[in-house]
Amino acid sequence: MPAPEIRWTAEIPAGIYTIGTPPALIAWLCEHTTWAAEWARDDLFALEAPQTVTLTRPFRLAVYPVTVGDYRAFVAAGGYRTPAWWSAAGEDWRQSQNVSSPAYWDDPLWTGDPLLPVVGVSWHEADAYCRWLSDVTGRTLRLPTEVEWEITARGSDGRIYPWGDSYQPFHANINETFHNLGARYVGHTTPVDAHPPGASPFGALDMCGNVWEWCANTFENLADMIPHGLSRRATRGGSWHNAASTARAAYRSYGYPGDRRNNLGFRLLLDGA
Repeated sequence: MPAPEIRWTAEIPAGIYTIGTPPALIAWLCEHTTWAAEWARDDLFALEAPQTVTLTRPFRLAVYPVTVGDYRAFVAAGGYRTPAWWSAAGEDWRQSQNVSSPAYWDDPLWTGDPLLPVVGVSWHEADAYCRWLSDVTGRTLRLPTEVEWEITARGSDGRIYPWGDSYQPFHANINETFHNLGARYVGHTTPVDAHPPGASPFGALDMCGNVWEWCANTFENLADMIPHGLSRRATRGGSWHNAASTARAAYRSYGYPGDRRNNLGFRLLLDGA
């Protein structure tokens, strides 16, 4: 099976960017949404504290999360039988859990369409996939940090969602898309090309909803990319199961490296563009 062909966003240039949710934006959210005032009262925006960050080199993010079809190539290439493609912590995890494919791999609800985002992959599996595809293609591919992910999702103007400042039905697969229209929401993943109006300023799709996406860094440190065995890893983007409030581009969450959930996948970064 050939290596996946990846579509890349426009180049995200080096430079100075602002991420997070500043006080003025919190005030705007409180005025325009029903949930933000409660969040502000309980200091839940603290994890989104605004920061000025500097990108020292350009990069590109994959337009889509890694799909079931993409991931099948890794499984077929012996990805779960080749220790060279796993970090030391990842190989220890793989052997201790005796895994040979993602969770839900045999369930057609999650894998029946090759364009569905792959789910049920731990951080270790996502990292091993990046190592494998880097080896196969000769390019430096990895998970994005939260900083890189958020800049790609929001652009340079700090928008709340990839497409703008207000949630729009059918721009993403979240649990409010269909609730707001008085109909049943999807309740599972959808193909990665299903919501073209939801594109980010750099052309990335599904950065709101469908699946949470693993990031390279630990939740405690935006710059920490060391593959610790037990450290919490940041996740971004929300999923088919989330409300619009927790699928904003600045919203932060996490998982433990061995977590394998049906609403959690990942996306590739091409380092150095």
